[in-house]
Amino acid sequence: MYSLFLRPFLCSFPPEYKNAFELQSRDHGVHVLLVASSPEEKSNWMAALISLQTKSMLERQLDAILRDEEQNTPLKLPDPSEYRWVGFGGLKI
Repeated sequence: MYSLFLRPFLCSFPPEYKNAFELQSRDHGVHVLLVASSPEEKSNWMAALISLQTKSMLERQLDAILRDEEQNTPLKLPDPSEYRWVGFGGLKI
C-alpha cells in the first residue's frame, strides 16, 4: 500500500505550471507531477486524493469505536413475559 504526500509544486516554472502539485510516495521514492487546468480543478483533485488517503483510516477508527461500544454496552433484552416482541423471529436488533 502506498502512503502519499501531497504538496503544491513550488518551483520557478512557466505559468502553465501554476496549478501543479506533486504526489510523493513516502515508501518508494516515486514522484508524480500533476498539472490542473485551473485552481478549481487543482482543488478538486487534491480534495479527492486526500479523501482517498484518509477514508480507510477513518473507517478503521469508526469500526474500532463501534466494536468497543458494542463490547462495553451489550444489548439487554427484556424477559418475554415483560415484552411480547422479544421472541419475534423476524426482528433483528
